[in-house]
Amino acid sequence: MAQLSAQPSPDLLLIRKVRFLKAAVLISGDGTNEAAYITAARKQAKVDYICLTENLTDALTLYAAVDEQQELALGLKNIASEMPILEQRYQRLLQLFTSHKVNIKGYVTGSIAIEQDAEVVNDVVKLLKNERIRADFEVHLKKFLTSLDIILPNAIAHSYRVPAKRLGYIMRVTKERYKDTSLDLGDAGQKVRDLINEHLMSLGINPKVPPIELLSTDFIEQLDRHAQGNPEAKASEMEHAIRKHCTVHHE
Repeated sequence: MAQLSAQPSPDLLLIRKVRFLKAAVLISGDGTNEAAYITAARKQAKVDYICLTENLTDALTLYAAVDEQQELALGLKNIASEMPILEQRYQRLLQLFTSHKVNIKGYVTGSIAIEQDAEVVNDVVKLLKNERIRADFEVHLKKFLTSLDIILPNAIAHSYRVPAKRLGYIMRVTKERYKDTSLDLGDAGQKVRDLINEHLMSLGINPKVPPIELLSTDFIEQLDRHAQGNPEAKASEMEHAIRKHCTVHHE
C-alpha cells in the first residue's frame, strides 16, 4: 500500500517563505518590497496547498480502492467458509426425514418423475403432522436458508436453489394443511425469500395469503386443490380447519 509522506501545513509553508524573503530583504538592505514578498509567498502557499490537497485526494482514492478490495476478499472468505456449513445444514434436513423413513432427496433435487412429486410431498407433510418434527423442520430449514442467503447470488450455491424452493413449498403446504400460521420465512434473508416466493407464485400460490378458513366461501374449492386427489390429505386439512375454527371461536 502506498505511504503518504509527511507534508508541512500551508501555514507552515507560508511562515517559512516569509522568513526566507525577510532574510533576503535584510541582506539587500531594501525593505520597501517586503509586503510584496509576503503577498507572493501567500500565493505560492496557496498553490502548494492545492497540490497537497490533490495528493491527499489521490491517496484517499487509493485507500478506498484497497478497502473495497479488502471487503471483496472478506466477502469471498465468508462465502468459502459458509459453503461447508450450508452443505451440513442441507444434509441435516435430509436426515430429519430419512430418520423417519421418508426419502425426500429425489423430490427436493427434482431428480424423480413429476408423477411422484405429489406422493412424496404428501408423505413428508403427513410426517410433519407431528408438532415436534414440524418444529425441527422449521429450525433446520431456516438455518439452511440463512447459509444460502449469505452465499447467493454466487454461482457456487446454484445446486441449492432448487432444494430451497421445494423445501419452501413443503413448508407452505404444511402451513396450509395444519393451519399453522407460525410457519413462515420471516427470519430468512431477502434473497431466499424472493427465491421461494417467486416459486410459490409460479405455482399459483400467493405466499401473502393466510391459510384458508373453514367458513371461507371457496373453502371446498381450495381444499380440493390442495389435496390433489388425495382423500387422506383432504380429510387431514378438513380436520385441522375444523380444529382451528373451534379453537378460535369457542375458547
